[in-house]
Amino acid sequence: MKNNEKYTGNELSEERTLLAFIRTCAIFCGLYILLKKNIKFAYSSFIPILIALILLYRLIYIDHTAHKMYIRSLGGTLLICIVILIIYS
Repeated sequence: MKNNEKYTGNELSEERTLLAFIRTCAIFCGLYILLKKNIKFAYSSFIPILIALILLYRLIYIDHTAHKMYIRSLGGTLLICIVILIIYS
C-alpha cells in the first residue's frame, strides 16, 4: 500500500523540531534520574513537573507537522513515563 500524501518542507522541518524536543525532554529526565541522589533541595520533583508541562504544551499545539499522531503517541508515552517518575520520586 502506497502513501500518496505529499508533505511540504515546512511540515517535515516542524516534525524534526518536535522530535528533537521530545528527545531533549527524555535526555533531561534521564539526567534527572541519574543525579536525583545529589539533589538536596525540598522541591526535587519540580524539574520533571516543569518538563512535563512544557512537553504537554508542545503536544497540544501541534499545527503544521507531517505525522501528528506519531508525534503525539511518542510524546504521550514519554509524558506517561515522566508522570510515573514524578509519582515514584
